[in-house]
Amino acid sequence: MSKHLLAIDDVEEDFEMILKWAIEFKRLWKEGDDVAVNFLPLDTMAVGSIYEKTQHENQSIF
Repeated sequence: MSKHLLAIDDVEEDFEMILKWAIEFKRLWKEGDDVAVNFLPLDTMAVGSIYEKTQHENQSIF
């Protein structure tokens, strides 16, 4: 079953969990925790983004 985002309220619990994890992770990283310091989940991956630009050839700018 797929999960669709209809409103931000639908994922409020997920956001809270992610933010709590991030705060704890940052605390561990600042303390020099080996696991946190060496945590590089995207180290071997490449991420790309494609942006489409709308056509504005006929627009006048004042």
